[in-house]
Amino acid sequence: MAIDDLQPLSFVLARLLEPLSSALERADRGAAAILTELTLVRSPADTPRAHVRRLELPAPIRDARVLRTLILLDLESHPPPAGIDRVAVRIEPTPGRIVQFSLLERAGPQPETIATLIARLSALMGEGRVGSPVLLDSHAPDACALEPFGNTLRQNQLPEPGTACGTPCRNRLAEPACVASVSPWSRAWS
Repeated sequence: MAIDDLQPLSFVLARLLEPLSSALERADRGAAAILTELTLVRSPADTPRAHVRRLELPAPIRDARVLRTLILLDLESHPPPAGIDRVAVRIEPTPGRIVQFSLLERAGPQPETIATLIARLSALMGEGRVGSPVLLDSHAPDACALEPFGNTLRQNQLPEPGTACGTPCRNRLAEPACVASVSPWSRAWS
């Protein structure tokens, strides 16, 4: 019997992901990437027989509900062209995430929450319409583009003294000053 909707597929994915999640938990691992292979029901010759989707995860995730939600949101954005006959899920394991919170700073959002939010926004807005705005090197007043989240300045990639994000500053003061934008996802430095 073929699966034509995402709701029955959700139950199948739950049955597939629960043992994988418990195996990851026992091995103290997390999924770095998910490969979903859907074998489609035979249909006209112009339709492919398989529908394969790969999701790169921002952090090691082992929660079965989060993995299922991410797969379903991806399949909602990229639906298979025909009914589904078989489902196979493969994961690429990676060492588990070690989190140590600070006593002086508020805890940030979990990577699972951020990944789910970005997947929901991508499903709602469309592929390539969610990201961080980046100015283009152009004279056009509205020249900008979107780049995927995570490719911006990170705390380990601080600019060199005397530069502002790669652009040389003028050293008119006795002590060089540097101006850099700080996103809410990175630490501020002095």
